[in-house]
Amino acid sequence: MMSIDKINEASLIDCVVVVRSKLRSVGGRVSYIEGDVFEVMFEVEENIPFPLGNSVGITIYSDEGLIVFDTYPIASYLQRILCILPPNLQKKMLNRRKDVRIPVRHLNSCLESLLPQASSSPIVFEPGLQCDIKNISLGGLLFSIESPIPIQEKDIVRVNLDGKFRLNAIIRHHQNLDTEYRYGAEFVEMSKEDKHTLKSLIINQQATHRPMQIGIAHYLND
Repeated sequence: MMSIDKINEASLIDCVVVVRSKLRSVGGRVSYIEGDVFEVMFEVEENIPFPLGNSVGITIYSDEGLIVFDTYPIASYLQRILCILPPNLQKKMLNRRKDVRIPVRHLNSCLESLLPQASSSPIVFEPGLQCDIKNISLGGLLFSIESPIPIQEKDIVRVNLDGKFRLNAIIRHHQNLDTEYRYGAEFVEMSKEDKHTLKSLIINQQATHRPMQIGIAHYLND
């Protein structure tokens, strides 16, 4: 990889890219980049045979110079593949804020408990209080609930994400809308294992919903 100054990731959109495997090389363009993933849209009208999880070489022809690295695809759909953007590449080359917030859909989540500022005893919601996650990052999330509950800034909520794991988050801001109550929260006391699980969940959300975002009804997973 050439040594170039840090660049804005948005400048990579529509750049020419070549994807290489042991069997072939195919040219295309960068069509999407957000968080830990990027998408390549190919210029040929056929299904591209890059097996998911197999290593591929990437060369991006940007205005700042060549960007060369290895990665692997995590999803494929008509004329496109979604690939992991290596963490070392993000750190060295991309000029972006620390935590990129990703819109999410259909993430079955709930609030399990609330720890108010003035109380050492949590308020437990049994069963969990359903919440709608609007966006999420490694640093926090934005969620909404339909009915008002006594949540204030600096209160701590325990959130169950997709029934898989639980995280504590401190409320930083809130907004009362006509149909819902929105809360922005920052994760606290997160272990390395929690961060890894959260990162995997975010990437899976992107891989699942990116085809819907671009209006593809039928897509391939292999």
